[in-house]
Amino acid sequence: MNIIKLWVAPLIIATLLVLFFRYFLFDFIVVPDDLMNNGLKKGDLILIQKRTRIKRNNIILIDTTLSSYTNTGRLIRCVAIPGDTILIRNSNIFINKRKLNQKTLRKGKTLSHYIINSDSNKLKQVLIENNIPYNQKLAFFGVYHFNTDKENILKISKLNLAKSIKGSVTQKGLFSSKTEPFNKLFYWNKDNFGMLVIPAMGMTIKLNRANFELYKSIIEYETGQNHIIKGNIVHSGNDIVYNYTFKSDYYFALNDNRLSTDDSRSFGFIRKDQIFGKFILKIF
Repeated sequence: MNIIKLWVAPLIIATLLVLFFRYFLFDFIVVPDDLMNNGLKKGDLILIQKRTRIKRNNIILIDTTLSSYTNTGRLIRCVAIPGDTILIRNSNIFINKRKLNQKTLRKGKTLSHYIINSDSNKLKQVLIENNIPYNQKLAFFGVYHFNTDKENILKISKLNLAKSIKGSVTQKGLFSSKTEPFNKLFYWNKDNFGMLVIPAMGMTIKLNRANFELYKSIIEYETGQNHIIKGNIVHSGNDIVYNYTFKSDYYFALNDNRLSTDDSRSFGFIRKDQIFGKFILKIF
């Protein structure tokens, strides 16, 4: 009896506390990839807070079935919350008409694609020393294609090894079949996207062709009904649908590594119940 009091009962209580802690409040996960760039690296052990309010700039854990991602635990940065308007122009992000300050993204660095023309063999060594992979076949001709952040580009420019340095951005108006809403009505791509309003619960929109194409997947999920567009009029069965009121809050998220478009630019909005929690602490 004394043994039960001394060991078994405390063990049961401790187990229940751990289960409560992990199921309702927090969880530990290992970062499985480098999509969050320098902010969180593959192999980092982090603490996730569950059932919490999501704000702009939070790194969130989402349902992996949203994307082509196969690992357990999909980490991504929330850049826009319900009711926000997002616009991406030449890879610059604007939230509610205000340019997003990349310095606010914790310690993460946004990667972009650059092209450098150079006759100097020293540039190869600089790229290797800074762990920047480059296209070796093109480098033979003095043209270096690689992905890095603005801080590294500034360092390279100060070395005077380059004839020219250009950032590679997909031009506005070029259609991408990998970018939502996958419709040539918009001609959006990874670097020029929107303007797009993030749905909020209770928000009502007028249904026309443009709005229907943008929010069709949400409308059909929430109603459980198929909708079709004829001309500029939306139909559900024999009924004409003039307006729609959203039943849930939605979020828009991007990888810190913007070169990977496996984020809201390709899989769309993130429903509130598809968010499992947010990053609060890196253990090691």
